[in-house]
Amino acid sequence: MKYLVAVFLALAVGLCAPAQAADPINVGDIISFVRGPGTGSGGEFIVYKGGVPVYSTFCVQIAELLSLSPIDNPTRWLYKVGNISEQIVLAGSKPLDHKSAWLYTQFRAGTLPGYDGSDAAANALQNAIWHSEGLVALQPGNATMWYNMAVAAGWTDNGLVRVINLMYPDGYAHAQDVLVMVPIPEPLSMTLAGLGLGAVAGLRGRARRRT
Repeated sequence: MKYLVAVFLALAVGLCAPAQAADPINVGDIISFVRGPGTGSGGEFIVYKGGVPVYSTFCVQIAELLSLSPIDNPTRWLYKVGNISEQIVLAGSKPLDHKSAWLYTQFRAGTLPGYDGSDAAANALQNAIWHSEGLVALQPGNATMWYNMAVAAGWTDNGLVRVINLMYPDGYAHAQDVLVMVPIPEPLSMTLAGLGLGAVAGLRGRARRRT
């Protein structure tokens, strides 16, 4: 019983902490990109902020280019975070497809079966994301498997996945759009914290009654 109380107390304390962005990226930030696994024009891309790598991403457009900085000069080509939204912006605007959000969530959680960080895996995931957005034909192999898994998952929203609408540093021209993870919404995090604290109180009450 003491062990369970300790576990729930630790959970409650953690949930009571202020919600933190899954990725430390905010509107107005200046960021850059370095080539990660993958070949061609798609991801993975390693996002740098202040010259420091912060997370890996994929793009959701094919008509916009993304200039990649060399690993020995990661701030060579800079971009401004114009907005963080659920919209892909190019000659108008379209919502991010929920399947792309599911795929990226599994990638970030390390739960995408068969994703091994190789060039082939990165190419396949980028293809599945682009296909989800209606941009390219679906390739056989992992791309098809992952896309079908995303369809079967049946997501009706984008979870914590959003789109960074990139701008060139002058802030006047739109650039590529890439994926990012955002914080758990504050009301939800507070609800989870309340549930954790309630569980602790219940366990303590039961422990007292048994003594």
